[in-house]
Amino acid sequence: MSKRLKIDLTDPRIAHTVRFRRVSTRYPHMVTEAYGGGLARAMADSDEQVAAIVAEWEMQTRGSARDWAAIGRDEGQHEVDEELVAGWRAWCSARWFSARRAFHRRGGLRR
Repeated sequence: MSKRLKIDLTDPRIAHTVRFRRVSTRYPHMVTEAYGGGLARAMADSDEQVAAIVAEWEMQTRGSARDWAAIGRDEGQHEVDEELVAGWRAWCSARWFSARRAFHRRGGLRR
């Protein structure tokens, strides 16, 4: 007889992981890094805002931003929302500088 594992979504660390693992198994870690460990801030932002901040953080630290939706598909993630991804790409293109300003207004990379 197998027991079902209960997931406590009230734990912010677990809720963060569950939400962002829909994109890629490595994405929750990147979100945590981009937000400087601020899980509550990341959870309060929309998926589009999080994607823009992660992309900005990657540009600053790596010199290029990764396509997390493609990474997730390569990993076999079936929950990648293609419409959301297309919207995110359009939003990032149209709002790149706006998102960058918002990112820095929030404190940018707090180390």
